[in-house]
Amino acid sequence: MGTANQKDSDILPILLENRWNAGNGFTDWLEDATIFTDDKGELLQRMVVEKVHEWVGLLRRQPEERAVIFVATYLSAPLLLQSVAQADFRQAAVLSETIEWLQCKADGIPFLTGNDRLFSTALSEALLFFMQDRDTLGGRSLTEKRGGKKFLAHLYFVYTGKTDFQSDAEWTNLSVNRAVDLEMEAWQDVREAEFADVLLQKNISNTIFSHHVVSVLEKYPEKFLAWLEKDADLVLIKRIVDVSDITILEQLSLFLSAAVAGFEYPDDFRQLTSWLSRFANDRVFASDITRILLLWVRKQIGKNKRRNKWKIISFPACSVKT
Repeated sequence: MGTANQKDSDILPILLENRWNAGNGFTDWLEDATIFTDDKGELLQRMVVEKVHEWVGLLRRQPEERAVIFVATYLSAPLLLQSVAQADFRQAAVLSETIEWLQCKADGIPFLTGNDRLFSTALSEALLFFMQDRDTLGGRSLTEKRGGKKFLAHLYFVYTGKTDFQSDAEWTNLSVNRAVDLEMEAWQDVREAEFADVLLQKNISNTIFSHHVVSVLEKYPEKFLAWLEKDADLVLIKRIVDVSDITILEQLSLFLSAAVAGFEYPDDFRQLTSWLSRFANDRVFASDITRILLLWVRKQIGKNKRRNKWKIISFPACSVKT
């Protein structure tokens, strides 16, 4: 006989197979008054984070908008962003950055908040429509500009029922202002004298922080090592890990394997990290490897004060949770 935990883990596949994937089964389930609201919310919240690809497929099979409208009342924007990140971290970063920008500007944008619609629910609906869009997750490769513009188009639909905001001056200006603000922030040059201050900033979005990490690794790798030893506590390391993907992992591996890093066997290290990077399309895996490398290097720096060469012996077990 299975345990209660096993039964709980089995319920989502059973719902998918026997009800949600059958015709109008998903909307019928959402409207079923015999199921407690809290139970619906718990199952939907588990679904979006535990079975992301099945969730996106389920959304895309819904013929009517009412399913999204129902679901949005149960799912917050942060939870949906977490789901998107499992499918495509880059798109999730753009969405997160755009939503952060909208939330900062919302009080000064009457057509977003000066009505009866709850802004947080509108964001959830727009995210769900974005996930439902076949040009997004698993579809076309979207640039940051196109991804942000597509999300605004879905938000425009939530507010107006229309799909193209190009003829709406207020929404067109909103899109232009967003692009200008984020581009100015993203491409601000990181100067050598202040690169550490940039990494210590807490009020920048994850996307901008990710850009800065890549820039620092490219331009000032040796100073990054010194910063890792002197100023980077576990909270800062965790933030780097949280935004890490294959780009950051490859850049980190590249400078660690360079001769200037002092490794005795740089070729062996390069081959090892190259082999590990094959699995790094999974962002969780890429983050885990990045975390191990950063913590290992931080530990080795202390030892290197007493010796001239670094030797790769083994990676220590990682105790920091992301």
